[in-house]
Amino acid sequence: MDLTTLNEMQRLAVTTTEGPVMVMAGAGSGKTRVLTYRIAYLIESLGINPYNILAVTFTNKAANEMKERVENLLGMNVKNLWISTFHSFCARFLRREIRVLGRYRNDFIIIDEDDALKILKEEMKDKDFSLNPKDAMGLISLIKNDESLPMMDSFGRDELDKIYSLYQEHLIRENLLDFDDLISLTVYILDEYLPIRDKYAGMFNYIMIDEFQDTNRLQYKLVNLLASVTQNVFIVGDINQSIYSFRGARVENVNSFKKTYNPTIIKLEKNYRSTSMILNIANDIISKNKSFINMQLYTDNEEGRKAEYYQADSNFGEVLHIVSEIKKLKALGYNYNDMAILYRMNSLSLNFENEFVKHNIPYIIYGGVGYYSRKEIKDIIAYLRLMVDPTDDFSFKRIVNVPKRKIGDKVVENLTTISLNRGISLF
Repeated sequence: MDLTTLNEMQRLAVTTTEGPVMVMAGAGSGKTRVLTYRIAYLIESLGINPYNILAVTFTNKAANEMKERVENLLGMNVKNLWISTFHSFCARFLRREIRVLGRYRNDFIIIDEDDALKILKEEMKDKDFSLNPKDAMGLISLIKNDESLPMMDSFGRDELDKIYSLYQEHLIRENLLDFDDLISLTVYILDEYLPIRDKYAGMFNYIMIDEFQDTNRLQYKLVNLLASVTQNVFIVGDINQSIYSFRGARVENVNSFKKTYNPTIIKLEKNYRSTSMILNIANDIISKNKSFINMQLYTDNEEGRKAEYYQADSNFGEVLHIVSEIKKLKALGYNYNDMAILYRMNSLSLNFENEFVKHNIPYIIYGGVGYYSRKEIKDIIAYLRLMVDPTDDFSFKRIVNVPKRKIGDKVVENLTTISLNRGISLF
């Protein structure tokens, strides 16, 4: 394993393999490189069984990139290694262990947020609830993630409990899990069933967690349960990059990890991505944070262009200024595909689009509905699921009137009553 391409602090992070380690990685400092080299180093140089290593990150893109880099370093297929997102790890775990709960089969279906909201609307329909389904869904998510609920009077809490029960009974009846269930049920099983916890905590001798500053309360508990035997837990994060508090991320988890584990602390401060001008601005802003770990990013890159700042008097004024800047850059010989605009909310794109059409500026909007969230794709998957399992009532209800067959909600409602009374599937 050639570690000469790593800088001194990166090498230290890769080779410090025993005991708890906390790596504070500044933006562009090569943290993915460190994680992948560390996995390869454990396998190739220390002879660790690949299946005794768990690496967890937050997005499928990051997990796939990690696998690809490890494959390139080792020259071996790592498809079945435990390198995944939190949710993918929990889904894989539950496929093996969920039967212990006695209320789910291991061929459960994972539903997305749209499907979950549809079920909640179905269960709340024609019932005298003051909560609307979307707000109820948010509160149910807080409960499942072990987060604090907003202040509610006893009536509101009783109502929420009833809605929660109706929703959960529906999921259990149709063998469905939502995204929150994946982590909450995994934590519950590991917490309540000691033999299963010992099995997995004993299996994962080396645990690595990426973007630790974005973990929530339940994810941190999951890490603690899995690390309960060896405590060879390696976290990578940067409290100055924590932006997901609205999703329940708790930057306090970094402080808690430091107090609980008393880890070796390694700082990655050399930036390979940005110019020194950008880093100077970033360092100046970060210095105002009341952080318990001081980070000072630096780079060998050139100074770069001076950053510009413009304060518009309105959203529309902001758009006009950007259109003006685009025209200046075009006149200097830049192409439109050299330019990108980042905005805070999807609704803000409308002003840009209107002005771009007016000034004949071509553009592409990135984002929107993901491929597997598109209606036609979900319909096709529902057909395939029903072919494999005719008792899949959830998929049946999705496609019973797709294409149109003059089968309305009332017919499905009557069918549901009959199927429940007779103990048979809708199909």
